[in-house]
Amino acid sequence: MKIDFHDFNKFPTIYYSIDVNWRYLQDWVDQQMEIGCGKPLDVNPEFQRGHVWTKKQKIAYIEFCISGGSSGQNLYFNHPGWMSDYEGDFVLVDGLQRISAVLDFMQDKIKAFGHKYSESTGKLPDSCKLKINIAKLKSKKDVMQWYINMNAGGTPHAKKEIQRVQGLMNEVMS
Repeated sequence: MKIDFHDFNKFPTIYYSIDVNWRYLQDWVDQQMEIGCGKPLDVNPEFQRGHVWTKKQKIAYIEFCISGGSSGQNLYFNHPGWMSDYEGDFVLVDGLQRISAVLDFMQDKIKAFGHKYSESTGKLPDSCKLKINIAKLKSKKDVMQWYINMNAGGTPHAKKEIQRVQGLMNEVMS
């Protein structure tokens, strides 16, 4: 029996996408909360797992990005009425840990490389941006299914695995 992969449900279409430099992220969030686009932006909807990154994990992410790292910079939102009637809930579907880490750094709540953002000179590297993606799923059920689809796969690295690779790295440096 042959299958047609087009028969499978697809991830939602992204109707709007924009890169936002960390310097302007708080402004973008504030603007969405003020304008409301029907309802204010909810960055912590009930289906989110909450804030789970430790301070150390936030710092590691910030330092990764400042050093030129470019993976893990997507934020996914849903707003069923985006760019039309703006009716419905505007929610962050994926990226709470990343957006929280960046905002904490930009507000001097955490340091990178031992320094607060306000102690830096010059502009942030081009790698310090987040890509905002907005879909227009109509039902709350579909939004939650999208969240599950994005987050149920994969296996996080165990602490032992990271330590093993750190040990290998130390051996190479010796």
